[in-house]
Amino acid sequence: KNRGIGGDDTDGILERLSEVTESHPAKIFIMIGTNDLAYGKSVDYILDNYRKIIDTIQAQSPQTTLYIQSALPTEDAIHTTRKNTDLMEINQLLKLLAEEKNLTYIDLFSLFAREDNKLNPEYSLDGLHINGQGYLMWKKVIQQYINE
Repeated sequence: KNRGIGGDDTDGILERLSEVTESHPAKIFIMIGTNDLAYGKSVDYILDNYRKIIDTIQAQSPQTTLYIQSALPTEDAIHTTRKNTDLMEINQLLKLLAEEKNLTYIDLFSLFAREDNKLNPEYSLDGLHINGQGYLMWKKVIQQYINE
C-alpha cells in the first residue's frame, strides 16, 4: 500500500508513522527528503528525521524489513531549492545510515541521472516528478526486493 503524500516531508512522515506501523507491514520502502530541501530544511535535519523514522519503525514494528531508497535527481536549474549536490550528499549519508542499521540501500539516483547528475528528461516531463517510463523503471528496480 502506497502511503506517500504529494508535498510530504520527513516531519509529516513522523507525525503519521504509527498509522503505518500499527498494521505491522512485512516491508517498508522509504524515499523522502526532496521536499524537505524545498522547505528550507538542512541536510543534517533531514538525516536526523530519517534516523527517527527508522528507529520508530524498528521499535513499533520490529519484524518489518526496511528499504532505504535514494532521493532521485532533479533538473536543479529549474528546481533551485532541490540541488543535486544536496541530494547526492543526502544519498551518501543515507547509504552510510543503511549500513549502520543493517538495512538495504537502493540507489535510484544513478539510474535516473544523466552524466551531469541531473534528472534524465526521458523519465520526467517537469524535471522533478517522474513520468510513466520513470515509474516503470522504479518498479523494475524494487520488484526484486518486493519478491524476496
